[in-house]
Amino acid sequence: SPALHDTFRKAGFYRALQPRMFGGYEFDLPTFYSAMLEISHGHPAVGWGLTLASCHALTVASHWPEAAQREFFGPNGDFMAPHRGIPMGTCVPVEGGYRVNGVWSYCSGIPYATHLIAHTLLKVDGKPPSVAIVVVPRAALTVLDDWGGDLTLGMRASGSNSVRITDAFVPAHHLVSLV
Repeated sequence: SPALHDTFRKAGFYRALQPRMFGGYEFDLPTFYSAMLEISHGHPAVGWGLTLASCHALTVASHWPEAAQREFFGPNGDFMAPHRGIPMGTCVPVEGGYRVNGVWSYCSGIPYATHLIAHTLLKVDGKPPSVAIVVVPRAALTVLDDWGGDLTLGMRASGSNSVRITDAFVPAHHLVSLV
């Protein structure tokens, strides 16, 4: 619920693995997992969404340059992002960055996310596609209501909606190539 999300945000749960320089706590992984297990014990679906929206600050801190991290965490340090590890969309080089398109299913934690971390197929003219990871801000996403209504009983609370990105520009330093 929005009220529970706001309570978690105010309590700092989303900042557990985030670097201190961006307002996080930099807890170790055992501490993070202990907290997430306790929340999940009380409500598994809520724990699932919270864990997957909050743990990827560590991914960003580990693989993206500091300039990109400053943009992702922003002036207030709020960063919540699912990470979809299967390349379901594409990105193509354009001046200064990339254009991203596609639909990513099962983006757990997306209902309250500030960003999406997504694997894409990087298509460069004359070369076979390669895999790259992009961080896309919430404003460029459309969250699909594929768990809405009473379509799938039990899965709505997981926050695992699909996400559509249509012709979003991503600056070059927001992409990490896996090649």
